[in-house]
Amino acid sequence: STQSTWVPPSGPDVKLSGWLCKPRQSGIGEDKRWFVLSGSNLSYFAAKNSIDAPKRIVSVSGAKIGRVSGNAFTLSGPYMHHPLELRAPSIDERTQWTTALAVAVTLPRVK
Repeated sequence: STQSTWVPPSGPDVKLSGWLCKPRQSGIGEDKRWFVLSGSNLSYFAAKNSIDAPKRIVSVSGAKIGRVSGNAFTLSGPYMHHPLELRAPSIDERTQWTTALAVAVTLPRVK
């Protein structure tokens, strides 16, 4: 199943996982990654249910959600090296992500 797992956000228990696309480092094309939001930490993996370590874990504490357009949005924050440009499979799923992230960015950083 390619559906996101949606748990309505509430405080430090905010959780969401699902597929999002992000631009490749080369700037050409994009990669589909499995993202997991747990509290104020956002991780992504090459594959769903990956046993490998996440490709990246970022703290979204204090971050800003910007430029929401269609299925896409950006995320930039004090603990992020550069803004993340992300695209969800649908507008509904983008809304789930931006709603959950709006809660997550208010949480303290967890190391």
